[in-house]
Amino acid sequence: MLLLAAACAESRGSGVQESHFEGVLRRTLGAARREVRFNEVQQKATHNSYGRDETIFDELVYHGVRALEFDLHEGRVGFPTAPRDWFVYHMFAGPYDDTQCVRLSDCLRVVKTFHDGFPQHEVVTLWLDLKDDLGPGGHGAADLDAALTNAFGQDVLFRPRDLMAACPEAKSLRDAVTGACAWPETRALRGKIMVALTGAEACARGSSLDRYLDDGRADRAAFIAPDLDARCTFADYARRQDVVFFNADGENAWRTDEVSRAGLVSRVYAGGMGGGLDDALAWNAARAHRTNFLATDRVNAEVDPWASTHTISGWPFLCLLTGCEPHPAEEGAIVGVSVESGDIDGRRDSFYFLEADSQQPSHAAAASAGSASAGAANTEGAASTIWSTAIAVPSSNVERWAKGCLMARATRDADSPYFAVCRPADNGRIRVQYRLTKGGDTMELEAPKPSGLSAESTFFARLELTPNQDATVASSSASSDGVSWVPIATRTFPMALEHQGLAASSHGARAVRFLFANLKRGIEMMGTRSFLPGRGIGGASEGRIFRGVIP
Repeated sequence: MLLLAAACAESRGSGVQESHFEGVLRRTLGAARREVRFNEVQQKATHNSYGRDETIFDELVYHGVRALEFDLHEGRVGFPTAPRDWFVYHMFAGPYDDTQCVRLSDCLRVVKTFHDGFPQHEVVTLWLDLKDDLGPGGHGAADLDAALTNAFGQDVLFRPRDLMAACPEAKSLRDAVTGACAWPETRALRGKIMVALTGAEACARGSSLDRYLDDGRADRAAFIAPDLDARCTFADYARRQDVVFFNADGENAWRTDEVSRAGLVSRVYAGGMGGGLDDALAWNAARAHRTNFLATDRVNAEVDPWASTHTISGWPFLCLLTGCEPHPAEEGAIVGVSVESGDIDGRRDSFYFLEADSQQPSHAAAASAGSASAGAANTEGAASTIWSTAIAVPSSNVERWAKGCLMARATRDADSPYFAVCRPADNGRIRVQYRLTKGGDTMELEAPKPSGLSAESTFFARLELTPNQDATVASSSASSDGVSWVPIATRTFPMALEHQGLAASSHGARAVRFLFANLKRGIEMMGTRSFLPGRGIGGASEGRIFRGVIP
């Protein structure tokens, strides 16, 4: 009504025609509805992302988080230091302390793996908390920049200089996002990774964040996000025109109102022993203060639905302004499967099966598969069929032995011989399961633990099937990055394994969801239409296939 009144007032005051009124109204409404900018959204961020039950990969793919935190230390008990690399843990770490990624390079490798799989993802923001001062010996500001650039490359990182370049008239970062200038639209930041450093105040010179900027500040790879508190208020930062990100604990969450009104960006975590915004009261308080990044330990929104910023379409952000126009969910090749069943194990299986509608890959796919190597012999010139995918799982608050698998079976019977490469739903490595004879026992083998990562940080599965007269050679391998593959097992079956596709089981629990990302048969990308109607095997009570989104 206010928009209509304003337009009518202009029309009456000037005595112009109705067509002009319509133009005024159209322009006014158009200005009220536009693409959303980076500082105009709120998003879920995981606190101490390396220490959660959910793996970093699953936080990104399954849970749809687009902001992660890694705590950086120069040294760690029991490990040699390495130049241009840092150890990742919270406060205390002994030689057997279990973190998802031992070093920063390991953490960044997982993030890069996600980027390579989904190059048009919404911008990912990495919050690096400097637990030690940057210093000499391969752990200075330039070394940190080199580590980030080596991990992602120049084109993927969104740097302070990129923000300045978007507004050539700007004299500072503050100028580049305020006044006549503004933050980029989220659409323009797709496929980018942004880094912000935390761990100190910066209203007075001399902190570790200052030392990061002082060495060639115009060409740094990361932004700084100093602490916002009673000692360093937002007013105290007025002279810091190089600061556009801020970090605050829960007690100071109210201070982020000023940050938002100034057109800048903030993050809030709980602080103290808890760490993250781990209850709805703390979460909603930070939301009410227009905080952009809501840092929480509650990754799994299926268990804590209040800890979510996803729209109904799957877009991982919420608009701070009314009238903004969010993008639809990120584009990604994902096949989702939801299942309620028994288990894939023992002498009979209970699971939901998605069988490919054609067992013969295209000539191009066959040629590609025949030249690939996954550990199986290619006998008598027969072309192998190679299935590959990244499997994302809940990785918390779920029946751990629920499984998502690439599978090949002799028949659709529950006791059929089969060979499968599976990822458990929580706390388990990629594994091979197989039954060599009808009604025989299931045998199991696990993939090796990946170097530098936790045991469950193997996300990629590959299944190769090579016909050999009336037999089939089945081979399996696993990977933490989809590039370097480690063989698990090879077995020969005295029959054809012609029923191939995806299998999922919930191990007797309530419905469990699996996401199969970048699913391929040879070079053919497989989608939901690539499969026959799903079927329950062995008394599976429920199963569903859906076009997956991130999340």
